Amino acid sequence: MDVYSAEGVWWRPEASQHRVPGTLTSDEDGVQLVVYGPLGPSIPSKVGVVKIEGSEWVATPVVHGRTRDGVDITLLDVGGLMSLPVPAAEVRETHTVSVACIGGHFGEDAFIEARAEFDWLDAWLDPPSIVDDNVTGSRDETIVRVGRSELARAEIVGGTLRLITGVAGREGPSAIHLDRWSAVSIDLNEPQPWQTILDSWIRPFHDLLTISIGRPVRLTELRLRPADAGPRAPLCDARFGVVQAQRKASPSQQALLNYSAPTLVTRRDAGVPLEELLTAWYELWLQEREAIMHLLAPFHASFMYSQHKFGAAFQAVEALHHTPRFTGREMDRRSHQERVAAIVRAAQAAGVEDDTVAWAERVLRSRNDKPLTQKIEDVVRSAGACGDAVLKAAPTFPSTVAGERAGVSHPGVGRSLDAADRYWHGEVLTWIARTVLLAAAGVNDVDRRTVARAAFQHAVEQLGPTAESVSGSG
Repeated sequence: MDVYSAEGVWWRPEASQHRVPGTLTSDEDGVQLVVYGPLGPSIPSKVGVVKIEGSEWVATPVVHGRTRDGVDITLLDVGGLMSLPVPAAEVRETHTVSVACIGGHFGEDAFIEARAEFDWLDAWLDPPSIVDDNVTGSRDETIVRVGRSELARAEIVGGTLRLITGVAGREGPSAIHLDRWSAVSIDLNEPQPWQTILDSWIRPFHDLLTISIGRPVRLTELRLRPADAGPRAPLCDARFGVVQAQRKASPSQQALLNYSAPTLVTRRDAGVPLEELLTAWYELWLQEREAIMHLLAPFHASFMYSQHKFGAAFQAVEALHHTPRFTGREMDRRSHQERVAAIVRAAQAAGVEDDTVAWAERVLRSRNDKPLTQKIEDVVRSAGACGDAVLKAAPTFPSTVAGERAGVSHPGVGRSLDAADRYWHGEVLTWIARTVLLAAAGVNDVDRRTVARAAFQHAVEQLGPTAESVSGSG
């Protein structure tokens, strides 16, 4: 997505005769509409003084526009402060826009189809080459596949998700330029608001791609089909704050697979059919939303202090323990009851007052939860070969990070790690969380893939002066 700016006229659908000139701008700061006149219609009062409807704050669900070159635009959730100038010709209003849909007019926030592009998606999918070398061996002729093809399809509750690829470009008498593109295409069974599509369909795939490659991923384009548009109508170009500009050079597959890359899985080496991976991931995403949210916060933020990055990674691992795969009890119910009873009997035999014994019994019976250190160790061990490598290099890793978490979360509590050590412990926590999540989604041998990555090996080596190298332990 590049910076977009367009001049035109703007109006509310229910008052199409009242149109005001203005400029729509979409950039890294979001979408903004500046109009030179009241967006709300003026109403003459009984005494002949012009009153502007909604004279302080204007909140409009839908605004239509048409640019000078004839492009139709629909704006959703438009809001801004309206001024009351004299004379009215000097009115200038600035409105924020949740999303601008370029390419059509529609009357409500309801969409039936979406298509999203990400900067790393084409490299991750690695579609077939667009040049067909098998058709001809002539150096004077190049055969290019220009059709659209489907790489995977998954039926998700509420719709169908497809991974597609194709070719786009331009041609002329003296030059031809073609680029391969890849996208996530979503066909919904029922119309949905754009924010629901973003949160429930686009974001889960965005998270899978980010966790798979271990790098920040940009949503570079989102196109939406309004529910009241025809099946042959082009999709609208949706612009809002999350959509970012494409990097100057599209990432290559080599950038994903080089020796130092943090990539754990791509389409071609998942070890499981991509359709199965997508279905399993969308189910897992609903269960592990909290852990995924904490894990990926540093990937989405342009800048975070080291304490915040460590805290996010730790909270991700801690949240993973709250799933049915782990038990929160330190021991089984019967053993816990027997232990409490033994302590009560000992206190009674020692002559402790009955009120004190009763109080202690109530407290002890309610405290059968695992210590935080044990919870972290459970998750680390569940990471298979990855967790074994961490505990071999740093046996006290769970207690170290649990202690550091207390210092980060509670000001005034002492911390045992300096900034460098905190960074590396946070990096290892991130590797562990990524491994556990991808394994739960069905990726084969992901724990051994983690151990084989040079970046993971280097991070583990930094855990302490006694940490042993894990090189070659995959």
